[in-house]
Amino acid sequence: MSDQHGNSPALALHFLSTPTTLPAIEQEATALGLPDGLARQRIAHRYGFLTWRQLETHVDQPVPAEEADFLHLACLNYHHDRPVFRRRAREMLLSDPSLAVRDVWHAACVGETDEMERILDADPSLIEARGGWFDWEPLLYAAYSRLDLPDRSTLATARLLVERGATPNAFYMWGGDCRFTALTGAFGEGEQGPANQPPHPEWKEFARLLLDAGADPNDGQALYNRMFSRDDRCLEMLLEYGLNCEHRINWRSGKGRVLDYQLDWAIRNHHEAREKLLVENGAREPGRSGT
Repeated sequence: MSDQHGNSPALALHFLSTPTTLPAIEQEATALGLPDGLARQRIAHRYGFLTWRQLETHVDQPVPAEEADFLHLACLNYHHDRPVFRRRAREMLLSDPSLAVRDVWHAACVGETDEMERILDADPSLIEARGGWFDWEPLLYAAYSRLDLPDRSTLATARLLVERGATPNAFYMWGGDCRFTALTGAFGEGEQGPANQPPHPEWKEFARLLLDAGADPNDGQALYNRMFSRDDRCLEMLLEYGLNCEHRINWRSGKGRVLDYQLDWAIRNHHEAREKLLVENGAREPGRSGT
């Protein structure tokens, strides 16, 4: 079944599992016979991405090189995440402090709260403008930044953004299938481990900021990223804010209930305390979870 943009979970899964190149996708866009911008947007939507740039960065995601973009190095991207990239970003900022005030996306990533206030005072429409390397909203750069600077806080910047009206449910679609929200970014971690994909240094406060502002506690990707360790604080916080046994997995290809998925993984990986917590909150064992 396709959605209002003409895309479907099946197409997104095919895209994720089939190697492709930008020239091949551009050729597909050209074949639509539409104006270039419209054609690219149509193809992006077909495969589950919000914008062409987000599709482009997923397909052509290089390992950051010496001349890599600052935002590319500073943020978790869930392709190539290594401490050395964040260290290089900090060195770039030390060498060129003007990076911090280049635009609204750099200010969000660095945690330049005073500069963010000046930017938004001058142009309030930038609060949810997409841009920068990843074509994200400012709140996403604040959530996924891992610069961890001693004199600045992206949490403070995020608080300003939320106070000014930024949606706490800001997200991008990784691979056209998986919903990576600002909350996902704050919680961090993932398949590459916490050394490579650490949580935000103030993740508890950041997550509560978003949840208090109305972020959806049914964040399947945050739960997935944090399930590999035995730390259940992410799950506990989301349950506190309303996650329940009726919530369904919110990946486009996802099926079933999110707590059932978590229980299945916990059982298979012998996370007994998590099993108990999930069962107490209505999760059902494999084979009994229904549809």
